[in-house]
Amino acid sequence: MESRSTVPGRPVNRIRAAGSRQRNSGWPYDGWMKTARGRVVATALLAVQLATAPIPADAQIRLHSPQALVNEVFSRQSKPGYIQGSTATFGAPYYGMRLMGRILYAESKGQDYCTEEDYELPSTPAPPEQSEENDRRQINIVMVKRGLSRCRFTTKVRIAEKYKNAHAVIIVDREANQARDVTKLIMSDENNFGNSIKIPSILINWKDGQKLIEQATGSSPVIVELVWDIPVNNIVTMDIWMSANSREATEFLKGFKPAGEQLAYNLKVVPHYHIFALPSGQDFEKMCTSQDAKYCAEDPDGGGLVTGRDVALESVRQLCIWEETAVRDPEHPQSGERRRSWKYWEYVTSYLDSCPVHTDDPGKRFGTEQCSTALMQEKGIDPEAVKQCMIDSMDDKLRAQKNNVAWSKYAVRINGWRFAGAIEPDGITRAICSAYVTPVPECDSLLKPHSKFDLLAGGSSDARGVSTGTMVLLLFLVVLTLTLGLVIYKKFFFATYIQKALREEVMLEVQSQLADYVQLEENGRAAPGGPLIPGGSQAREF
Repeated sequence: MESRSTVPGRPVNRIRAAGSRQRNSGWPYDGWMKTARGRVVATALLAVQLATAPIPADAQIRLHSPQALVNEVFSRQSKPGYIQGSTATFGAPYYGMRLMGRILYAESKGQDYCTEEDYELPSTPAPPEQSEENDRRQINIVMVKRGLSRCRFTTKVRIAEKYKNAHAVIIVDREANQARDVTKLIMSDENNFGNSIKIPSILINWKDGQKLIEQATGSSPVIVELVWDIPVNNIVTMDIWMSANSREATEFLKGFKPAGEQLAYNLKVVPHYHIFALPSGQDFEKMCTSQDAKYCAEDPDGGGLVTGRDVALESVRQLCIWEETAVRDPEHPQSGERRRSWKYWEYVTSYLDSCPVHTDDPGKRFGTEQCSTALMQEKGIDPEAVKQCMIDSMDDKLRAQKNNVAWSKYAVRINGWRFAGAIEPDGITRAICSAYVTPVPECDSLLKPHSKFDLLAGGSSDARGVSTGTMVLLLFLVVLTLTLGLVIYKKFFFATYIQKALREEVMLEVQSQLADYVQLEENGRAAPGGPLIPGGSQAREF
């Protein structure tokens, strides 16, 4: 949950940095980490993360009622009625949207909100009448206390979402931490199921939390608005940090590619690659581009054939591909910001499929010049131009990547603002579309509600329910399904009934004939070889 930092100038107590979990970390062998080299590398990577701890994504809570509470609470900027908080790295905050809701709170029964049975929320009244100020249904904002760390943040939020019908969660920090600025803290996903959480959560300080709790347990409802604002610009800039061998980043780029192509020159994508330095004087040749260990990358397969050096060189190659193939917007040829490389996207989204890490064919292996050259030729990229770029600017590009690191090796920043939450195409697209000074037409088709939360967040559909046309269609489908089912049942029932009735009638007839046969045999026994019926020459047929 918490770790202690010895980095000068950093707070002693801090929540683990965003993205601290090491999915696809490149360390597949725990035994290697126990070696001296493994510990040195791990220490160096940790130092990079700590030294570049992010400015967390601020969230504002704007109080609407009761008015007495609005007048009592002030933000850091002395704005009345505002509370500053820190957004969790898990969940899905809808940047640029403003979510109105009522705070729901109940005391814990001793488990610090870590179980479904630990607290019971009060029943919620019907939403208020629609008005110009409140033109959408109020959502449920569940408030819980951080407590004594009986469970992780993700557990508290998941329980509120799954069992308490929460659309957002506010977590109140501990009383002992009230001197800290919570906006400098980051709630991270430490047990690796943050991707299953679909609602945002905010950490606020103890003092503000107590004021909200006092009002929420009173007779007057506490109505607040959750606000996540992104700096706006005419052209949105998306910085993405990744590793050249990251399958997770590749899958995101594949999914985001259609939106990126639609936004075209209205979106400036700036790729960054995970490059770091290691202590010199030790043998890190396979992880670094040179013996001085100035520029290194993580080994993607432990002791396999692909090395960190291969990853670093491929990172430079991809940067050169972007540089050599980026073109200016023909409508704004003088604008340096309006540049885009479609060939770069084609290359990076295909590279791991065409040149995988694990293969016995050296001509199709990650990091080999033969494989990358073949893929560049396939995508219409000049391999010689890229090779010359690598020769001319290798050191400069590696230095720039090492010096411009993020809070995690896989991260996104939009208009200079840290994106908190799962890095997935839909969430990133929404954040980008909310970051324009004037919304671009392409965003109208890109932003489509996909869950109940979207509707409550003010999506294009009516948040109060389905339309009349939709209801009629649903009723028609239900009636049609029932009618077809009745016809099929009736047909099956009658067929079965008729077959059964015929069998029973035949069996009764057979039993009747057998009874007559036995009775005749008893009443008139014939001599051996003689006729069965006295006076007759033939037996009765049946």
